[in-house]
Amino acid sequence: GVDFPNDEDIKNWVRPLSERYIFHGARIYDLKGQHHSIEILRGLRDKGFDDLKLVFAGCVSNQAYCRHLLELVEEYELEDQVTFVGSIPQEEMQLWHHFAEATIFYSPLYNKGNSFLEALASRALLVVPDGDQSVSCY
Repeated sequence: GVDFPNDEDIKNWVRPLSERYIFHGARIYDLKGQHHSIEILRGLRDKGFDDLKLVFAGCVSNQAYCRHLLELVEEYELEDQVTFVGSIPQEEMQLWHHFAEATIFYSPLYNKGNSFLEALASRALLVVPDGDQSVSCY
């Protein structure tokens, strides 16, 4: 099911990072589109937003894709801005969504699962692919 926090819950939440960050919470797998998040961060950095971090949370399901992501980070010189935190307990996910400058959902297949709805419930600003019909009703 989807957990919907109330105002009292949110008021008591503690920010997980002191820095400003963009959040992409999904297992590290090519169909989850983490490479798009790196491209977004690169574009933001090139526009002067060099104080933003990009936080990836999730287990690695595809080692080759994870290596590709690390290569992109190095190629774009984003090592100081990208962090892989691994798996986060489910009860902490809404904190990460809520305090992020934006949460990215970039799967080319489907972006309307429970994690998407929980991010919405935590009052996160969501970034999805342009033209994603699965979320057009939100």
